[in-house]
Amino acid sequence: MNNPNFLAFLVAAIWGLAPIFEKISLKSMDPMLVLTVRFILVTCMIIPFFLVNHQISSIATISLKNLILIIVPGILAAIGIYIYFNALICFSVLRIIYIGIPCQVTAILLLGSS
Repeated sequence: MNNPNFLAFLVAAIWGLAPIFEKISLKSMDPMLVLTVRFILVTCMIIPFFLVNHQISSIATISLKNLILIIVPGILAAIGIYIYFNALICFSVLRIIYIGIPCQVTAILLLGSS
């Protein structure tokens, strides 16, 4: 399970399925509703894993710098997903994905191969 290539393909498969379900859900629901329900449900799913791994005490050790490094991309991701959902309402999944591909290229250019 620690094979990076396998994990990359697994992520690609999972992320490749997500837009199909998102497009279907956005046909009958508002993007903000979908985003809110998604984050609430995912939070409820993650908390038990967090608690089982006895990670609760580690929250107090998070520095302000690390907290900012966690919060800023979280906010950017939420804004990006909201905009993405609104785009999915108007355009095909394929068109949105092709337009969104440059975000990975931007990350590679900024971070290099690390």
